[in-house]
Amino acid sequence: MQLTSIGHLSWSVCAGDTHVLVDPLLGEGFGSDPGRPFHIVPARMVCLEDMPPVDAIILTTEHLQHFHPATLARLQREFPHKLKTLRVYVPQMFPQAARDLLHHCGYEIHVMDIRHDVQVGELTCRFYMPYTDVLFWDSRVASLYLRDTRDQSVFIQSDTRIADSFYADVSAGTVPSPRVMVVTNNFQSSAEGQAIGLDNLLPVADPKYARISGLRLLNEIISQPARKLDKSVILVIAGNGYLDKDRKIRHLWSNAQLAGIASQLSLLSTVHALDPGESLDAGTACPGQVAGWIAPTEPSRHWLSVERLGCGPRTSLVQVKEHLDEMARTWLITGYGQSLMTQTHYLGRPLGARRLVIQLMDEGRQSIDFVLDVSRVEFVRVDSLGARAIKQYPFGIRVDLRDFKSLLAGELQVWELLNLSASQWYVCDRYDSPLAFWLEFYSEQVDSERARRSYQLSLDSVS
Repeated sequence: MQLTSIGHLSWSVCAGDTHVLVDPLLGEGFGSDPGRPFHIVPARMVCLEDMPPVDAIILTTEHLQHFHPATLARLQREFPHKLKTLRVYVPQMFPQAARDLLHHCGYEIHVMDIRHDVQVGELTCRFYMPYTDVLFWDSRVASLYLRDTRDQSVFIQSDTRIADSFYADVSAGTVPSPRVMVVTNNFQSSAEGQAIGLDNLLPVADPKYARISGLRLLNEIISQPARKLDKSVILVIAGNGYLDKDRKIRHLWSNAQLAGIASQLSLLSTVHALDPGESLDAGTACPGQVAGWIAPTEPSRHWLSVERLGCGPRTSLVQVKEHLDEMARTWLITGYGQSLMTQTHYLGRPLGARRLVIQLMDEGRQSIDFVLDVSRVEFVRVDSLGARAIKQYPFGIRVDLRDFKSLLAGELQVWELLNLSASQWYVCDRYDSPLAFWLEFYSEQVDSERARRSYQLSLDSVS
């Protein structure tokens, strides 16, 4: 069995005459806004005409950098001769909106039961999901176990923790211990003066992320998974293979650097990091043949010059408030809302009923501020507070007005928003923070209609 990196977390797996694509993202990058894409690094060119014919496509999640509608539509439309079948295998919790898009593109969806084998040519495939001790937006993500007819096996971790049931199956002998294990490095930090994801604008130390070191990272993504297996395993570090146009995302260490550190310190016998086109033979545990259809290239200048989306959808502030009020009713009955309700004082003074502010930033103008009143369960428009808001309210979100309107219209996904223009402050655990709530509230599982619009826009980009 040969495992080949297509870039970031996309894989080509070959066993004999069988070839499957896992989470294929075959263009230069991904993202809803053509002016602010996330570009795959190292840059590579994928020549689909030279790609070996594909027996099946396997999708582990609908996350933006795994489920790429434009790639799937282009494959079916322009290279149907490269698809031996139109079968796409997905986990049980794959959202209905994403399944509908696959049907629209002409694919046959096969839902795989968790911990049940499915045969694809010479490959036996099995999904694992953790279910517990995982964040909501990672709870529907599956990792993939593959075994060929010679019992050579590969485990590919996706955007979630490795399920305890996988280790239990290996320990019980239900599945052979994998010869090769792909572990995902999702650690990112923000560039100086920037805020991404769940970062806190308040100068409060985060007990989990305040002091991150290369050794601690290696322990979390490499040592801990390997120690749970009773046999030695060859590890491949993957993930973090993209950058945003504005360089707000910073990678402290490349996967190659982490692999080199791990090997030098003899934490494990063998750790690899594969550039696009590079492969690993699961039988010999040695580098395999370089894929001729995936070639390194210089980063395209096109993605640096395209303008961002224009003025945004014509959503009025009245409509924005109506949406926020609907959100408020959901917010306050969740665990996220309990964090707001229990915070009665801030900076030594009582708060009253107003606990959180959303600041819609309109370039060149004062922010448009809405404050959540927990007694009235609605957002109230207030005069612009500007930078003073962070001293007045313990919770807050700042987001570009155009981007927020684009999110409401399905022109941006919430994960993109968190890495393009949204920032926040909070006095609770990061996973109870305002933007953590948005990740759940605007997720594809919860907000399926908005997800459908987003997927359709992706399809329109290749029509």
